[in-house]
Amino acid sequence: MIGVDTGGTFTDVIRRRDDGTLVLYKLLSTPEDPSRAIADGVEEVAGDREASLPLVHGTTVATNALLEREGARLGFVTTEGFEDILVLQRQQRPDLYDLAVERPLPLVPRSRCFGVDERIARDGSTVRELGDAELDRLCKAIEARNCDAIAVCLLHAYAHPRHERRVVEALKARFDDLHVSSSHEVIPQFREYERASTTCVNAYVAPVMKGYLHTLRDRVETPSIEILQSSGGRVDIDHAAEYPVHTILSGPAGGVVGAQTAARELGFEQIVSLDMGGTSADASLCDGELSLTTEADIDELPVHVPVIDIHTVGAGGGSIAHVDPGGGLRVGPQSAGAEPGPACYGRGGTEPTVTDAHVVLGRIRPGHFLEGRMSLDPDAAEQAVQSLADQLDLEIRECARGLLEVADAKMIRALKVISLERGYDPRDFTLVSFGGAGGLHACRLAEALDMPRVLIPRSPGVLSAYGMLHADFQRLVSRTILEPLETALASPDAIRVALDDLARDAIGDLDESLAAFDLEVVAQLRYEGQSYEIDIPVDWHPDVDAPEDPSERFEARHETLYGYRAEERTIELVGLRLTASQPGSEPLDYTQTTAGDKAPEPRPPTHASVGFAESDAEATILDRRTLDDGEALDGPAIVTEYSGTTVIPPGWSGEVRRGHIVLER
Repeated sequence: MIGVDTGGTFTDVIRRRDDGTLVLYKLLSTPEDPSRAIADGVEEVAGDREASLPLVHGTTVATNALLEREGARLGFVTTEGFEDILVLQRQQRPDLYDLAVERPLPLVPRSRCFGVDERIARDGSTVRELGDAELDRLCKAIEARNCDAIAVCLLHAYAHPRHERRVVEALKARFDDLHVSSSHEVIPQFREYERASTTCVNAYVAPVMKGYLHTLRDRVETPSIEILQSSGGRVDIDHAAEYPVHTILSGPAGGVVGAQTAARELGFEQIVSLDMGGTSADASLCDGELSLTTEADIDELPVHVPVIDIHTVGAGGGSIAHVDPGGGLRVGPQSAGAEPGPACYGRGGTEPTVTDAHVVLGRIRPGHFLEGRMSLDPDAAEQAVQSLADQLDLEIRECARGLLEVADAKMIRALKVISLERGYDPRDFTLVSFGGAGGLHACRLAEALDMPRVLIPRSPGVLSAYGMLHADFQRLVSRTILEPLETALASPDAIRVALDDLARDAIGDLDESLAAFDLEVVAQLRYEGQSYEIDIPVDWHPDVDAPEDPSERFEARHETLYGYRAEERTIELVGLRLTASQPGSEPLDYTQTTAGDKAPEPRPPTHASVGFAESDAEATILDRRTLDDGEALDGPAIVTEYSGTTVIPPGWSGEVRRGHIVLER
């Protein structure tokens, strides 16, 4: 199997062989057509593009189409009177004291929002019937607006979709090439604005995603291509093309799965993962299991499908440093990306980046980068950082240290968001740091949060692609319930029917029986009158006789998050989410090799002066390929390898365990 992670700077490809070897390859991404770099990478690790190897891919195509507003020419169909819902949104202010708040424009202009004369009440009764003449009028209006895709979100369709189905059937019968996304298929949940927004995002990126996946399928001949969803599970390519909203955080999800896989090999269940690549840093927390949320926002657009709870900041190796109008030093969110890249890449970049600061301080060794396969230009890095130092009236090494300190501050805030702000104490967790730049910052970040240890996995720069090889095949479905928990528990037959329907929906288009899947159920609970619910795993199944009562677990979790219990208030069952999955590959103790040009021989240890947080120090320079299991490591040291560099500051030490590096203060 081959795993592929496409990032803003590098595309990572990893192949798992039957002989117990992992073949790694990193190459610069091709943002204008990501499939081109993938095809080249697959050719390197597999020998040719027609190799009969299944492919698992984490993609940022849907994310980029959304952020760059390069999706379809979208139309929006809703119940008459609700055409303005995408503009009205919710009334919360993103910044309470900002009198000039500017929200991003909706994906659909008002001129392409179409109201339909129909109405179904919350109880399913028909208030206004949907007639054929109204459907014909709608089709003519859409035809006049020249839409590429349509999002359909009628009132109460999450529970009673019969009118929405008629609209979808009429549109598909009238237009051959029009992509139609319906809310009862994309997100059958209450909350009108969030349902409309999520359905619109799906329809907006679907034509772009379909085109990309078809190109990928043509470029790389494989028996199967699977796409990693934002929830951390694999899904077949056709499902991903139809419901691309589930891939909005596809790439970062692979890193979290990889971090969890590596940590479990060493018995660590409570981890905070930090994926620092070329463009951004992604933080997530796993307290035994992946943390999922259904309240993600992408560019302030709600995307309420299950995603791994990831907080992203613009602090990657390619993040550009600059002086703001007030004279302060800032890092990101702008990135040098793959083209031209950091100044030290020698590809025309001139602006100072995080990577250039590491080169100036000797933390990234120019002759060791990608095991020497890619040469770096330290003079170009010094010129870039010196230009910044001149603006700040600082000495160059002092400026480089300050640049890294600002980048660290951004990542520390991200780590606090997913730990302290979620009710978790970071001192109880191990920091799993990866990505090409993760090991350069890990120890300083852990020290700032008083975390007890750092884990640098094997080949940290390709861990996201590694995680994709071990992700479960997964389908997630949900349903809104909205009734008191006590009432629901008193009707086990109703719960059984709801779960049975969800299970059938999950595997409906798959040629396999329900027995082939593991089923997990989450109950979404809240105190009556609250606006938001908490996900509580429950041991409920379609053949359940007496469902367990999750009240105590809900109240304990509520107390952890909000500091109190409201035991006198009724608990409401808002909805159910069912996950049908098949386990991915079991992690094994693989040996590793790199594709492409023959790797140079491992380098013996050397010593060099390296810039650390406070001052320069004589550090040992180690080639990770020379490290054996059980070998002790003492800072100050720099560990170089093909996919990344690890900095061990003074006062830190550790050892190699099953190929991973575990560091402690």
